[in-house]
Amino acid sequence: MYDDKNLDATVLSVQPPRDVANSNNLAKSHFREATILHEESMHLLKLCKQLHKVDILQAMLQKAHSRSLDAYADMEEEDDFSSVIAAPSIKGQARVETRSIAPNLADFRVDDKFRDLVSLS
Repeated sequence: MYDDKNLDATVLSVQPPRDVANSNNLAKSHFREATILHEESMHLLKLCKQLHKVDILQAMLQKAHSRSLDAYADMEEEDDFSSVIAAPSIKGQARVETRSIAPNLADFRVDDKFRDLVSLS
């Protein structure tokens, strides 16, 4: 299902699943990974005093966690004894390389409004 030959490459080439069973196993692994990461983020939210004040963040994390948990539970079957595969980490790849450019501040004239207020003597 996955190309393990290019593990050293920056992008892991992922083959799409060929049948429904592999597709369900892959989806189940991604929902499981999302649920674990949501639980970890909610735990870190409880530890950070500054983020305690942001109520909307906690509500958003709880809603996303419950959605991923519900989706994972919907995919779970009672007679399915196959182990859940580890979700592959897929790294993003940009088509355009970005770089930061420092602004040339000498091109812009700035008038000092407070110059007339201060005596130079």
